[in-house]
Amino acid sequence: MNKVKNKDELLDVSFNTMLLGKSIFAFVEFISGLLLIFVPLDLIKATIHHLALAISLSPFSTMITNAGERLTNDATLFAIVYLLLHGALKLVTLALLWKKILWSYPLSILLLVGFILYQIFEFF
Repeated sequence: MNKVKNKDELLDVSFNTMLLGKSIFAFVEFISGLLLIFVPLDLIKATIHHLALAISLSPFSTMITNAGERLTNDATLFAIVYLLLHGALKLVTLALLWKKILWSYPLSILLLVGFILYQIFEFF
């Protein structure tokens, strides 16, 4: 492995490493949204139930069981749309950042702020 010679090279290597990590995560997020389309709700609930049984800590087990019982088709649809949309937008933005297209930097910040505001809105 080549040694980094100066701070600019270190910054470039760090930035590219971060882009690679985020790209892998965005790809997994998008694929998860695609896979979730084909997984029936009953299988998801059964998996959550088995997960809760496997956890020996009672408060966490109860919390997971309650979350699984409240899971609906609408919540699953929301998760599918969110994962697909968020993953796709992130992949497009990251591809632009890899190409070092200047207007992609403010675009990525705008998308980040937009998703943060949306999640705050959903939380409240």
